[in-house]
Amino acid sequence: DHWRSLKGPLGFTRKRPPHATTISRALARFSLEQFRDAFARWVMTRPRATEAVTVAVDGKTSKQGHDAHGDPVHMLNVFAHELNLCLAQFPVTGGKPTEPQALKDGLAELLEHYPSIRLFTADALFTQRPLARVLLEADRDFLFAVKDNQPALLEAILTSLGDVAGRE
Repeated sequence: DHWRSLKGPLGFTRKRPPHATTISRALARFSLEQFRDAFARWVMTRPRATEAVTVAVDGKTSKQGHDAHGDPVHMLNVFAHELNLCLAQFPVTGGKPTEPQALKDGLAELLEHYPSIRLFTADALFTQRPLARVLLEADRDFLFAVKDNQPALLEAILTSLGDVAGRE
């Protein structure tokens, strides 16, 4: 779909793109680590990539991709709004409740490739002290939603911020 805009940067002069199986065979020669490294180097050449970046973290289950057991693949996506790019995907092996652990497990690699990430946003599932501690230790900020599905946490926040409106 994007051959006209991609063929020059990819070094091609031909009118049509290579067949999908040719691309698959070529990509199969690279390890995931090699691909991630090359992709990160390319991203960092993009305008605004070295400025402070905000990423949204969210898990998704693929309707088309399946693992070796035939189960749908569940991935944690790290999307940079300013760049309009998904910077990383990490496998989630224990279902939705383990998405925060997948972020913790991939955080060092993510920040090594993209040191300009400054702020992480995520839904209420990520509002956990161990994850917050890891992000703070990495000198990063976070903004996580808190909803009624975490009543004890919501109550603690409302209690601690209850009189904020009356203070400067």
